[in-house]
Amino acid sequence: MLLRFSQAAMAQDHAAVLAMLAPDVVAISDGGGKTRAALRPLHGAEEVAQVILAVAAKRGDSSPRMVLANGAPALAILEGREEDVVYSLTTDERGRIDWIYIMRNPEKLPRPA
Repeated sequence: MLLRFSQAAMAQDHAAVLAMLAPDVVAISDGGGKTRAALRPLHGAEEVAQVILAVAAKRGDSSPRMVLANGAPALAILEGREEDVVYSLTTDERGRIDWIYIMRNPEKLPRPA
């Protein structure tokens, strides 16, 4: 689900992104005051899709990879060789994304040694 969601967002496929989101999805981002992040939670499929697609459009040359975050599958987006953002999510009983946590705080992201 994470990889399909990322691919749809990077391809700017609005319909596919919306289809994967629950109507009452909530997205929360954490920039730690050190990098850009939404200042408030995003609510609803349309608002979340709009922001996710806008961010994906600005990403340019980035690479997604599957990682573990707090013991659960997550998606890291790499800018060059470093992780720029990590997406964690949960799904509802119908398999739609109902919660997204977007970590952008550089102090909480792993860095290569």
